[in-house]
This record gives sequence, C-alpha cells and structure tokens, in this order.
Amino acid sequence: MKIAFFCIPAYGHTNPTLGIVRKLTDLGHQVFYFSFEAFRDKIENAGAQFIGCDSYDFEMEDKKTPTASAKT
Repeated sequence: MKIAFFCIPAYGHTNPTLGIVRKLTDLGHQVFYFSFEAFRDKIENAGAQFIGCDSYDFEMEDKKTPTASAKT
C-alpha cells in the first residue's frame, strides 16, 4: 500500500508519527512523507521517502478573515 503523511514543521507534530511510519514500512508499505528539511533525517531513518516542502511559501494566518484591529 502507498501511504502519504503531511505534517507541519514542528517536532511535537512530527516526532509522534515516526513510530507509526516505522511500523508501516516494516510491514512493507511504501510511505511518502511531505515535510521540511529539518526533519529529513528522522523521516528517512523511519523508513519513509522524504518529500521536501521548504520551497512552498505559505502563511499560517488566514488573510480572508479580518483581524480584531481591522474590525474596529
């Protein structure tokens, strides 16, 4: 089976998934993990194929929703 993981660049989000990734790859599944360069070694050591997202330019803030200061 082919499985994809997507995770934000935070240790508290990525680290808990690595045991699952290792188990899945040990069972013979092919895991593709979309993440950031800082996590490449950990992800590859868990057996997944790392796919870098560093070049993706994104903002965590929702630009469509006015901020509290803009509402006044």
